[in-house]
Amino acid sequence: PFPPPPPPPAYPPGWMCTNDCSVNGLCQDGGPGAEYSHCELGKDCADCGPRYTLPFPFPPPPPPPAYPPGWMCTNDCSVNGLCQDGGPGAEYSHCELGKDCADCGPRYTLPFPFPPPPP
Repeated sequence: PFPPPPPPPAYPPGWMCTNDCSVNGLCQDGGPGAEYSHCELGKDCADCGPRYTLPFPFPPPPPPPAYPPGWMCTNDCSVNGLCQDGGPGAEYSHCELGKDCADCGPRYTLPFPFPPPPP
């Protein structure tokens, strides 16, 4: 009798490498470089190699800076290089005041005439 085959190598979490699909010299798991997508990702290891099957993690966005009361700075409007919140210096007024921060900067949104100094 022949000895049993060695166990498959252990892969880190998120990596898959099984031969549940046909081993025929053609990568068929639909991943990068695959000729076909007849198998699930990571289940044609002999032909494709190990595959990362979890979504790639992205770091969370940084928290918005804390502005004093009365100041608004969000990017709820399009970020396109044009200030569009209708405030001083704005090219357009397509957005609410303070909601085009990347293009306009922080805006004081409480009634004038006594705004606090900018942050």
